[in-house]
Amino acid sequence: DSEVHFQPASNASYSFGATTAYGKLFIDGVGVVSVSNTASTPTVKTALTVASGSTLSFSSNANPTISINATATATINGKITTSKAAGLFAGTGSIPLIGAATLVLGTTSTIEFGRPGSAQAVTGLPTGVSYANLILSDGGSSSSAAKTIAAPFTVNGTLTINLATPAFSTISGANN
Repeated sequence: DSEVHFQPASNASYSFGATTAYGKLFIDGVGVVSVSNTASTPTVKTALTVASGSTLSFSSNANPTISINATATATINGKITTSKAAGLFAGTGSIPLIGAATLVLGTTSTIEFGRPGSAQAVTGLPTGVSYANLILSDGGSSSSAAKTIAAPFTVNGTLTINLATPAFSTISGANN
């Protein structure tokens, strides 16, 4: 299987391709790797790793995803930002975990739900997995820019809530 490292020295945007399959995919540079092309829908067969100090950003609100096969592991020690309405690890999120895929959120990991101006789900996690650091951000431009907590979760580190206009920002959870 292939092993691909994205190691930008500065922020860079990539199109991963609609049918590309990676054996191992590493995000391990100091620049932000932005998956902004809506046709980017690759699959990882064995391992996705976001290294400490590295950032993977799904800046488009539409289709870009990186699917994790049922026998693969996603290890996050850096930062991931998603703008997708469905959130991150859900079936239609930015990184869908297929079947029994394994998710590891390291103690240095940060997950940011940052969909500006419209609603977004804050994704639940597999049993036994907790957020290390969690950021909830929004554009705050209307009352429809809510963050909805999809399932109970634990944050072991820092929970940061960035609300651009608090009067128009809502965080709700049926499962709190």
